[in-house]
This record gives sequence, C-alpha cells and structure tokens, in this order.
Amino acid sequence: MKQLKDKFGNKMSLNVAYSTTEWLFGLFTGCVGLVLDAVHLTFGCGLLTFLLFVMAASRKKADQEYTYGYKRLEVLSAFTNAFYQQEASKFKRQIRDIQNLNRHILGEALSSLSLKELKNLESRLEKGLSRVRSRKSNEGLSRSVLLLFKNSFNTPSILETWINGTVCCEWDGVTCDIISGHVMDLNLSLLNLQGQSYPNCTIFSLSHLQQLDLSSNYFFGDISSTISHLSKLQSLDLSFNSVRMRLDSYSWNKLIQNATNLAELHLGGVDMSFIEDSSMSLLTYLSSSLVSLIISQTPN
Repeated sequence: MKQLKDKFGNKMSLNVAYSTTEWLFGLFTGCVGLVLDAVHLTFGCGLLTFLLFVMAASRKKADQEYTYGYKRLEVLSAFTNAFYQQEASKFKRQIRDIQNLNRHILGEALSSLSLKELKNLESRLEKGLSRVRSRKSNEGLSRSVLLLFKNSFNTPSILETWINGTVCCEWDGVTCDIISGHVMDLNLSLLNLQGQSYPNCTIFSLSHLQQLDLSSNYFFGDISSTISHLSKLQSLDLSFNSVRMRLDSYSWNKLIQNATNLAELHLGGVDMSFIEDSSMSLLTYLSSSLVSLIISQTPN
C-alpha cells in the first residue's frame, strides 16, 4: 500500500508541477492556449488520479506506467527552446539592421559634406586622437617620476598602490586632469614618509602641479631650487616635517618669483633662517593671490 501511495503521490506532483509551469510560461509569453491548457489539465486531475490509481494497483511494469506528464514536459521544453532560438535570431537581425542603418546614415551624412567640412571633420578627429596619445604619454612620464620619488624613500612600501604598469592617476594621493592626464594634485601628508629632501626633488618636474602637500612626514635636508619649476602651484604645504628641512634664499627667491598663483603657503617648522630679510619682501609678488601664509624662522 505504501508503494501505491508513493507512486500516486509522484504522479500527482508531476502533473501539478507541469500545470503550474505551463500556466506561468503562458502568462509570461502571452500564449492564451498554454494558460487554457494548464487550466484544462488542472481540472482533469480527477480523471488522472483515477487512472493513476488503477495503473498503480495493477502493478504494471515501470515502462508501461503513465508517462503523459513526462511527454508533456518534454514538449514544453522543446517549445521553450524553439521560442528562445526564434527570439534570439530576431534580436540578432534587429542588431544587424540597426548597424546597417547607422552605416547608411553615416554614409549619407558624409556624402553630403563639402570638402571643407570633411577637412574640418578630419582635423577634429586628428585632434581627438592627438589628445588621447598625449594623455597616454603624460601618464607614462608622470608614472615614471612618481615611482622615482617613491623609491627614494626609506619606507617605499607605504605607497603600496603605486605599482609600475598601473594607471598612476588612480594611485592613492594622486589626482590628474581628466583630459590631459597631467598630475594636478599630490597629497601625501601624514604618511610617515622618511627621506632626504634633495633626492626627492624629482616631483618638482611635475610642472602642472597645482597642489602639493608633503606635510607631517620626516623629510630632511635642503629644499632644492627646482621647486620653482612648479610655477602653477596654488597650494604648497611642507609644514611639520623634520626641523632639519631647510630653505635657503636662492630657492626661496626662485619659488616666490615663479609660483605667482600661490594662495596657500605653509612652511611651518621649515628652517628659513638662511633667508635674508630682503628676500622675505618678495612676498609682495603674491599679494594678489596669497590667502594663507604659515612660516617660521628656526635659528641655526
């Protein structure tokens, strides 16, 4: 009796599952016939139940048992696959038609252009390609400079995202111009970087820098006069480094005379005792732009 119940339960589960699947698929695809067929099959479960009971009671062989539900599922599976193939083929044709239409429209548009307009279009395309090539070149040069800067530290592992072969504009502390690819902002404050100031002057070749923040690290030694190459600087912060970090008159003069757009100049803690009083008067060069100034003169 238990085997009979098991067989009966399996058959009923199969047909209920099939009816539910057929009904949902019919709703999804908009096929009314499938929905009606599912309803018909559901209401026909009474007769199906009786047939299953009789077949199970007669103990027929497994290959002679009721297989209608299995066959219907196979038909539904085949129909689903055919429907998918048809829709996929239709979608591919639509894509090809759109591509052909775009080519046709582009061809007509180009054919309607005058020689002067074609030359202008060619010039604009060439400028666009030139900007792309220029950006890649600028990124490559900036990456090389930044890696040299990193390798001059006593603790280069701190800048773990600075890896050769990657896009330097995505490195920690680095911000680039989206069009040119030039490094515009370098913020490396509070990283406990340790190294001598003069060998680290490689970053002063990043002539498009507008903001440079190396504050609260452990740089020491003389600040190179090549810092004056950063003529586009708007913010410079070298404060709170080692008291052995020095700025002499020559480097100071070159910096102030060239970086005339400085709005923030923070040199707190930098030894400026070697700068003559007459050189300090050069701050008047920055009178129209300077907003924040922090300096200190540390005695020898």
